[in-house]
Amino acid sequence: MKRLLFWLKVLGIQLAGFVVIIFYESCCGDTSLPYIEVTAISLATTNNLIGEQDTLKMNVLPADVRFLAKRAVFFQSAYALSCPMDGDGGPKYKYTKFEITSDKDFDTEHPEGAPLNAYFDLLVQYDKRIFNLATTEVDLLANMALDIGSIVRTTRRPAAPGTHTLSVKIDNEHGTQLLATLTVTWN
Repeated sequence: MKRLLFWLKVLGIQLAGFVVIIFYESCCGDTSLPYIEVTAISLATTNNLIGEQDTLKMNVLPADVRFLAKRAVFFQSAYALSCPMDGDGGPKYKYTKFEITSDKDFDTEHPEGAPLNAYFDLLVQYDKRIFNLATTEVDLLANMALDIGSIVRTTRRPAAPGTHTLSVKIDNEHGTQLLATLTVTWN
């Protein structure tokens, strides 16, 4: 009888240790959700009426973010929301193209639908650098942090004052295209 109690205690201790290890690994072990996938974006600005000396700043924000695990492990998936570093691995599918267009002629060189990337700068949030969208390196674009939002700005104005609907299109290597529009009036 003593032997049976001894082995039951050993089994109980092992089972308790196993449960503790499972809960620890599910939340704090190997990063449970290292990747994000932004499936929709939106554009926001503090001022849709742009004066002669104003700068247009658009925030490209995630409207829908999915967190993706490396592998399908039940406990990691079940308890992942309690982990503080979800998404720190960056985008699951790297971004390949970022394009800004207008629904009207911007100037003689940029008719309706032509890319306006040469006129816009991308402000990189994590190191406060500024890049022109027409010359942005592919590596920078590939890891763009859409999960925290990106700022795109321009000081250029259309040839004729008026209202333009600007479209931002972002493609990724998986073939997904993110699209958002913003109506802006230049005075």
